Amino acid sequence: MFNREERIAERDKNREVLKDVTRKKEEILARKIDKAQRQYEQIEAEIKKLQDQQSELMSGAVTKAEILKKAKEQLSARKEQSVERILVKHLSECQASNVMPFAGDHTIPDHQLGRLFFFAISEKDVENAVALLPDIGMSMAEREAKIKKINQEIDKLQKIIKDDLEVEKSKA
Repeated sequence: MFNREERIAERDKNREVLKDVTRKKEEILARKIDKAQRQYEQIEAEIKKLQDQQSELMSGAVTKAEILKKAKEQLSARKEQSVERILVKHLSECQASNVMPFAGDHTIPDHQLGRLFFFAISEKDVENAVALLPDIGMSMAEREAKIKKINQEIDKLQKIIKDDLEVEKSKA
């Protein structure tokens, strides 16, 4: 039979053991959490970096051929819009009121004259202007290939997190 002092000593020893185990357990958990947090923050930072690269690629300089194509498309579209919005309307008003087009009080309103700018520029003018531009930019094919590669990298990083989450869910 244990005497009182032995029981008190054993109880105190047991308390110290539990305190020590609790302290070590909390330290282990904190270290594991810190490790996991660093790992996932690293993945998150890498994804952010890749997204920034993707954004730069999508808004970066284009080739001369691409800007020429875009400029010609816009020039053509703006001319068509101007014909529809300004010229047809003006001629319709002149027709309806039997007045001379482009003369007197029946001219095109000042606020719409800027749209006529597109009639002053020819495709040849656009070609000549583009020829003077520096040879910078990346082709669309090259840009799309780089963006595809970035998306694959992002997918890999997302898969790491998704797989880790599935493993943790299966443990629960």
